[in-house]
Amino acid sequence: MRSLCAASLVGLAACALGGCLQVELDEMGPGGSGGASTGNGDAPDREPVEPGSCNAWKVSYCDAVTRCSFGARQECETDVGYVMCQDDAPVGACAEALDEASCGKMPKDCTPADIADRTLPTAVCRALHEEICEWSLYCGYEYSLEGCQVNLARTQPCHEFTAVLPGYEECLAAYRTLPCDVATPPGCEGLLRR
Repeated sequence: MRSLCAASLVGLAACALGGCLQVELDEMGPGGSGGASTGNGDAPDREPVEPGSCNAWKVSYCDAVTRCSFGARQECETDVGYVMCQDDAPVGACAEALDEASCGKMPKDCTPADIADRTLPTAVCRALHEEICEWSLYCGYEYSLEGCQVNLARTQPCHEFTAVLPGYEECLAAYRTLPCDVATPPGCEGLLRR
């Protein structure tokens, strides 16, 4: 019976893609950026960000996504807020290019997939797969730990995630005490971002 293991991952994946957990940029952890809405419909008032920094790229990226109607600002901020930029990522050039880009011609190589250091999201994803599969095996939903991990790696490739939200330690620990009739622990939805 692989359905429950798959169902729990479908829930995680759907929230990871859909942004079930909302985080404001001014509440962000590493590499976060300040930002608060004016409340009157104007552009948000933001604390200054260092030009050429990872934070400046995040602001420019979400400005472009919102300006070009590619997505909602809040969802964009959740997706990139906890991205840790690669040390050699061209964040300064990308921020400038995004600020100047027309919606019909967005700059190449300036998306989270291009900029993110995926070390932490990949490690958390693999640990999450292990916890899910151990729980599924214990509960009788899987017959093989290895088979479950292979299936999860195929349906939810860890290398695709660009960020992980805070609370992943609690999520991982929650699987160790999760009842067999509950598919996903609270706090695990939307944890991994693409």
